[in-house]
This record gives sequence, structure tokens and C-alpha cells, in this order.
Amino acid sequence: MKLLPLTLIVCLFVSFQLSAQTNFKPGYIVTHGDTLRGEIDYRQWNNNPREVHFRKGSNIETYNLSNATAFGINNADYFERYVVSASQAGTRADQLTTVDTTTHIDTVFLKIVSRGPNVNLYTYTDPIKTRFYIKTNRQEVPQELLYRVYLNDDDASRMAIRNIYRQQLINLANVLHLDNERLVNNINRTNYFEDDLEKIILKLNGGDAIGGKKTGQSKFRFFAGAGVNVQSLTYTGSISLAYNNPQTKFSAYPMISAGLDFIDNRDAARSYIRMQIYYTGNNLKASNAIATEMLDQRTLGISPQFLYNFYNAQHVKLFLSTGIVLNFSTYPKNITVPNSDPDRIVYNNFPNMRKMWFGVPLHAGVALNKRVEINLSYIYTMPLTDNYVEITGKTINFQGGVNYFFN
Repeated sequence: MKLLPLTLIVCLFVSFQLSAQTNFKPGYIVTHGDTLRGEIDYRQWNNNPREVHFRKGSNIETYNLSNATAFGINNADYFERYVVSASQAGTRADQLTTVDTTTHIDTVFLKIVSRGPNVNLYTYTDPIKTRFYIKTNRQEVPQELLYRVYLNDDDASRMAIRNIYRQQLINLANVLHLDNERLVNNINRTNYFEDDLEKIILKLNGGDAIGGKKTGQSKFRFFAGAGVNVQSLTYTGSISLAYNNPQTKFSAYPMISAGLDFIDNRDAARSYIRMQIYYTGNNLKASNAIATEMLDQRTLGISPQFLYNFYNAQHVKLFLSTGIVLNFSTYPKNITVPNSDPDRIVYNNFPNMRKMWFGVPLHAGVALNKRVEINLSYIYTMPLTDNYVEITGKTINFQGGVNYFFN
């Protein structure tokens, strides 16, 4: 028990120490008249970046809003520099005030969501909020699609919403002579979300548009795997198996598993969430100089986990993870026999074992070529014995396995 917090602290310390590691991906930088091809340090940016690190050969340079007009990561994200007007009123509940139309003129890298023959869609996120912009081929500066949330002037406990962006899109449809009733109805039902707006922009481009990032990559990644579960059982307290030279022996049993990972951006993300289910068991033995307990266990486990890639290269990723595991177990056999007469059962189903029990897993592993994962685990578990004050039976639990990712 004392080792668990220390282990967690060490794992987190190592993760944070290595978080500054680079993640260079093939890409390009557009300067004033030149396009430089090499690799860009691709991060999981929460806000639009104001500078990036560019590598060509062994040389690494920094490009920012003063010396780059655009940059892109191949088959991923693309950014273009513009001077834009950005609304300053927040949209989260803790940011709301009465109507605030304040704007700020700034030079930023806008992220391209969709581009086509008639109009491009961009997004810009800063600590205040996420905004969307459109730019037609006749415009030089993108225009913000306005979405306002504020407190009602007459009753500050009530919230008001103005979907100004809908009328902006309808006006654009009129200019493009695409103002049919069906499209207008779709616009009036459109929410201020990237996927919704991208669908409207596709229609405004006549169905001819190119996404700003690669498509077809789900945020969910499914996997299945096989491995081995290694356990031992030991007792403490008022039970004979805790005395008279108790012996601890490890036994192994096959394990199968399946699950899914939720990853917001597979190319740049260092952390993600995993939900895993597995089935395994063991044929455990606890013994001393006098008797032996034979405990057969079959277990279905459900485990939500948080994973962190502390090494995040394109084809090799090293990770640590932890979470919680909820186990549901059955016990086909639970007998104690004397060593001198193993055919005679002294105890049957004693002590009683938990049918539901928790554990805290610590995992480490390597993912190769985005398809195969090799992992090792230690699981700290609660006592297996059920509601005994003076008897405690605990398992030491290790697992190892190989997972295959289907997408």
C-alpha cells in the first residue's frame, strides 16, 4: 500500500519531465515568397499557435507571425496568417455579462477547416473561446461568424443567445444565388459547432470542398488483445494458512481483452482515455506446512484508464497509464485439504471470497507502427476475502499482453 502513492508520483514525474519532448511531423512553412519543406513540431494545441518549430536536417528554426504567412502538417492541420477582428465576449457560463460587442484586432494563424471554390471556413481558439471565420474568394480578410451569449438586461438570472452567424450564412447564400428554401432551413437549424458549419460550407461550395485536415480518422480506436494474468494469494490474520511456514506461489492463466481508445488527435495527442474489458482467471494455491487451499477464480474486468505517451514518435510510442478496474469473479473451486491427505476436504468455500472487487492498475508499454501494442501491468487490489475482520486474503497481480488496433 505504501508503494502505490510513491509509484504514482514517480510515473507522473517522469511523464512531466519528458513532456517537453518534440513531435516532428512532415510539413511546410510559407514565408514571404518561399515554401520550405521539412518537419514541424506538431503539438496538441489547445489554442491556435503563435509560433512553431521547423526542422530541416539537423537545423531547427522558430517561425512565428512575423516571418511566416502559413504552415501545415501533411495530412493533418493547416494554418494561414491573417489580421482579423476577434469578438471578446465569452460564451461559458462563468464568463457571461450583459451584451458585450467588444472586438480586438490581432494577427493570428487561422486554422483551415474547409476550403472550396466559393468560400473557406476557418477556426480560431484563444483562452476566451473558439470562433469561426469565413472568407469568400472576393474577400481579403476573413469575417467572424458571430455567436453571442449574454445575460438578459432585465433579468440577470436569464441567459440570451443571438445566432447572428445564421443570418451571415444566409446572406452569403444570397450572394452566391444558392438561397433555396431547403438550404435556408438547414442554416437556421445549424449550431455553432465545427461539424455543423462545415456541412453548410460544403453546400455553399456546391458540394466541392477540401477539408483542412485529413478525414476518415475516427476519434475512437478499437483494439483486441491476448495475454497472461499472473497471480499469487497470501493470507494474514487469524487463519492457519497465515502461519506454519506459509508459501506464496505464482500461477498464470490466459487473458483476452478488447476495448476502445478516445483520442482527439492521433498525430499530436499525448494523452487519451481508454475503456477496456477483459476475461481471465487463475488456479491459485495458498499453502503452509500443514494444509493447502486451492482456489479457482474466473474474472470479468472493466477498466477505464488514462494513458500518457511520454515518448511520442511517429512509429514508436512509449506510454504509462493508470485508472481503476472493477472485477466480477466466480469461484468454481475453493477447498482446503491437508497436505498429508489431499483427498480429504477440510474446508469448502472458506473463507468466502468477494464476487465484486476493485483494483488500481499501473500500466507501461510500447505501441509500434500504430497497429501493435505490448504492455505490462501491476494491479494493486483490495482484499479478496469477503467481510472478515480478522482474516485478510490478498492477491499480487501482474498482467502482460499484446493488443492489435483495428483502425
